[in-house]
Amino acid sequence: MPAAKRPAPPRISLLDPRESSERIAKQWRDLQEQARPSDVASSELRLRALFVSDLHLGMNQNARRALCQLLETYPAERLYLVGDIVDAWLLPRRWSWDQNAEGVLESFATFLARGGQIFQVPGNHDNYLRKHSPMSVGSWHLAESFVHECQGGETALVLHGDQFDPFSGRYSWLARLGARIYGRLQRRMTPLDGKAQPEKGLAWTAKRATKVLVQWICASEQRACQRAREEHTDTVISGHTHHPKDHRRFGQRYLNTGDWIDSCTCAAETLDGRLLLCRWQQKEQRLVSWAKGERL
Repeated sequence: MPAAKRPAPPRISLLDPRESSERIAKQWRDLQEQARPSDVASSELRLRALFVSDLHLGMNQNARRALCQLLETYPAERLYLVGDIVDAWLLPRRWSWDQNAEGVLESFATFLARGGQIFQVPGNHDNYLRKHSPMSVGSWHLAESFVHECQGGETALVLHGDQFDPFSGRYSWLARLGARIYGRLQRRMTPLDGKAQPEKGLAWTAKRATKVLVQWICASEQRACQRAREEHTDTVISGHTHHPKDHRRFGQRYLNTGDWIDSCTCAAETLDGRLLLCRWQQKEQRLVSWAKGERL
């Protein structure tokens, strides 16, 4: 008897890895045209810019609902999607797309309806976007990197960071194997949708040990800061390692946005031009600074 054929993963309404550039552009255009006008006035904006990375939509274990709450609570002028928004590595075996994942796309639509702009850079898990880059459709822009200028004049180079990790290039098979092992640990150890933000447990420990080793070997943070110097920017904002950081060890400021699986962290520029690393507190429904815990 022939083996049963595995059902194909459901197609998603946006950024599907199996779509052409023209189809992706049409999906973004339709999203902006169908978005309901928002009654949020520009005077009610709470942030100038918000930087989030490593959502890994398609993974069963991530904080999709918490991200939607963040976007609803903190209206901003610009939203930077700093890579690994869709996890195409999970196709075709472990693709998980539910109402909460659709809710993230609806939050993007609401963001655009408020008059905001979305800037997206590809990561290693949504590397398929690189073949479509650069692309702009209305208020949505896709490119390998962007330069963001803060209110006070500070400039920030925004990219995912996998460019400085050889395991994502020459040894991508090893990175995929590690991602599969970590995914299995994650499903066993981590609660769903940001109800808790654990910093302990087997999955967390394994991920941290792996990422620290990769950083030590590759000096990826130092390479990222070197790229910022070459681009004549003051700061580099990246993701990829899933570990939130904010330091100046290599001259330029290095700011890692963390992820929306474990840490629920992001970077934000306040209305007065301060660029901060922040953490979402699920219970209090608020964003606080990473360093001092002060409410934004």
